[in-house]
Amino acid sequence: MDDHTADRLKGAAVSAGALFALVWGCNHVDVPPEQTTAGAAGGSGTAAAAAPAAPPSNGGSTASSGPPPVSLAGSGVPRPSSGPVDAGIAPDAGVPRDAVLAPVADAGAPHDGAAAPVPAAAAPQPAAPPGPDAGAAAAGLPHVFVIAMENTDATSVYGSADAPYINGVLLPAGASTANFIDELPGQPSEPHYIWMEAGTNTFADHMFVNDDPPSATNSTASPDHLVSEIRAAGGGRDWMTYQEGLDGAGCPIAGRGTFVPRHDPFLFFRDLVGEPPSASAPLCATHHRPLGQLNGDLASGGVASYVFITPDLCHDMHGSAACPAGNVVRLGDAWLSGVVPPLLAFVTERGGVVFIVWDEGDRTAALPFIALGPHVRPGYRSVVPFNHGSLVRSVERILSLPVLPTVQAVSDLGDLFQGGVMP
Repeated sequence: MDDHTADRLKGAAVSAGALFALVWGCNHVDVPPEQTTAGAAGGSGTAAAAAPAAPPSNGGSTASSGPPPVSLAGSGVPRPSSGPVDAGIAPDAGVPRDAVLAPVADAGAPHDGAAAPVPAAAAPQPAAPPGPDAGAAAAGLPHVFVIAMENTDATSVYGSADAPYINGVLLPAGASTANFIDELPGQPSEPHYIWMEAGTNTFADHMFVNDDPPSATNSTASPDHLVSEIRAAGGGRDWMTYQEGLDGAGCPIAGRGTFVPRHDPFLFFRDLVGEPPSASAPLCATHHRPLGQLNGDLASGGVASYVFITPDLCHDMHGSAACPAGNVVRLGDAWLSGVVPPLLAFVTERGGVVFIVWDEGDRTAALPFIALGPHVRPGYRSVVPFNHGSLVRSVERILSLPVLPTVQAVSDLGDLFQGGVMP
């Protein structure tokens, strides 16, 4: 497994906006002490605190006034740049677990690490039954945006002062999970990203168990994965990945600066990258764009129905010796505050959802997960058991796709949505 940061210090404070009206320029919003769902139908989870408080364990929901209308825009954090990075900086597997990073400017007092514990499954809740295999398509095709973050425990995010944007803005506005469990504890990043695309890391011709770049021996010919289903379904469905650090040339099967192939699951499927994987594979090249192009595509409306977004090593909450010093959780939180608002404005206007997922934990198997959009249960924290296969099954349901055999038995994320109804 990659090394991770143990002593996370304070980074730059991030001003928070907050959601529902999606109006730029709202005042800072204090996190309410507890946010719960009010009469949400169909949920088997528990209403939960949006920030420090741990979700109750009784499996019920209690009513409250809910989060006030807030804005997610105008955070004041500079937009991430996907411009060229120093090609001479070798990608790093991550900052050593016990390394101490120098805090960035304006760092606050060191956080003591206390955060709302994610409840153990001492009294397991029954899993919500999987939703329909094909969701009813809304007027116009919904859009699914997935943002993949790195190596952070749920307790390092929920209630943490190192994540002010997540806790002050996103959790009150969105739905989160208390029981999203890593299905591959102890394995490195790459198998987890493969799982996000196929619901497994094991295929008839290959098992992914390391972080090696794509090659003839580290790839699969299997067509049983999500974007292959999207291509076969047609009907206006399409996919695109925006990767921070790309220069927009070719298929990025090799690392460059702080971009690493192991965080891009599409590079390991030969129906996309060729056999053997090639930097000139046309299908791969046309479906990879630098992150800097995303806002322009959102403004023009030229966005695929399924979009997978990966920050570089400096913004994914894992960190690298090649990156500026700072608290890695705070740096990732600041990056999210620049990327998420335009995505939310887009799905609010056109329909869809934004999922923020973490590949693995730092010390535990309990991961944070956040859903945002007009149909989610605001301030809600589900106790239904989920894993990365739940993400795959949910995208299939939203885009009316067949269900891969690898995710037939897992719960989709319907409990995070009002009435269990996805976009």
